Amino acid sequence: MLLAALAEMERLFRMGFIGILLVILSLMLAGCGGPVQAGSIITPSPEIASSTPATTPALMAILHRTAASEPTRPSATTVPTDNPPPTSTPSPDPTATISPSPPPSEITPFSLCTPVATIPLDLLTRYISDPYRPPPPGSDERHEGVDFSYYHMPGVVGSIEGVTVQSVLPGRVASAVADSFPYGNFVIVETQRESLPEEIIERLKIPLGQSLYLAYVHLLKTPLVSLGQEVVGCQQLGQVGATGNTDAPHLHFETRLGPAGGQFPVMKAFVTGVTAEERQYYILWRTSGLYNHFDPMLLLAPIYKATQDAIKYEAMEATRQN
Repeated sequence: MLLAALAEMERLFRMGFIGILLVILSLMLAGCGGPVQAGSIITPSPEIASSTPATTPALMAILHRTAASEPTRPSATTVPTDNPPPTSTPSPDPTATISPSPPPSEITPFSLCTPVATIPLDLLTRYISDPYRPPPPGSDERHEGVDFSYYHMPGVVGSIEGVTVQSVLPGRVASAVADSFPYGNFVIVETQRESLPEEIIERLKIPLGQSLYLAYVHLLKTPLVSLGQEVVGCQQLGQVGATGNTDAPHLHFETRLGPAGGQFPVMKAFVTGVTAEERQYYILWRTSGLYNHFDPMLLLAPIYKATQDAIKYEAMEATRQN
């Protein structure tokens, strides 16, 4: 009897435990808010279950209010650190001083200035009365430069005589001679290669050790500058005249390349009383081959303009000869 009673108590105890488990399970299912399909219940792992709080509507409302009341935190890309990464902006030199940029001037050291003050550079080709027609090497025949005047311009009244002649480029006066022949009153200005912009050096093919020499010939009066004087671009050198071997006012303008540092204190030829020194300097400039002339329009106008103008000059010369 005693054994039968113990077995009955054990059976009842098991049934009671199972019943408690069934009650707990039913309460858990009731909290899901609806029917659940079989096989759709996934038991979370202990790690997930302990770190993921239940998200009820009330909890969502609290979180929303908290987020709205808290200040905006910087994102991960904007959080400052104790050691920010280096940027590409260089650090300023503490010893360097910053000077304000000077205002642009009307005339810069590399500006080309028109040789005739009343004729703009882009209109010079219209005032060419005698173009560049180079003689054979070593010959002293004309025409080793280009002439500018008014007397071939239709509709232009008056003479070019007295118009200001100015320096095309800055440089040093290599010659300033009065009452010479055939140049009359004239000025030669040397501009060294190192002082020229690369564009002009390339255009004129100026070799190392050579300078650019510009001659302003047949000036009205004694030159306004002297030998060795430094001049700036657009500085007045004299006035258009008709001195020397000419019978009409015009500016005869020559461009040559020659050894740097050349000087011509005197120069004269073809007249009585010429000294040996005057003749020597004339030959040095004109026919020695050391100072080689080229078309001045290669300097005063772009290359393509000079090419077009050369054709016009030839046609003009042919018309005048006929």
